[in-house]
Amino acid sequence: MGSVYRVATNGRHTPEGKGLLGALRYFHLDTIGTKQKDAMRERILKGRPFTPEERQKILDYCHSDIDALLRLLPKILSDPDFDLGIALYRG
Repeated sequence: MGSVYRVATNGRHTPEGKGLLGALRYFHLDTIGTKQKDAMRERILKGRPFTPEERQKILDYCHSDIDALLRLLPKILSDPDFDLGIALYRG
């Protein structure tokens, strides 16, 4: 979805970047904060062992990305600059 968003917004100002958080904010959708996302990524990359609480936070974090993509898809599909053919070609 990220590369599709980058193509659709090419040449436009995207103050929050071209990733998932940037796309959500561009389309005025709620999202977790950048600091929270970075902290979760950092913890995941450190690897095991994970406490039961950390496991739950990781699952919640992953679920929040899935939920975000489900909310983002209709917005991107309705954008007049979005080309579904290119998106399907790119996979």
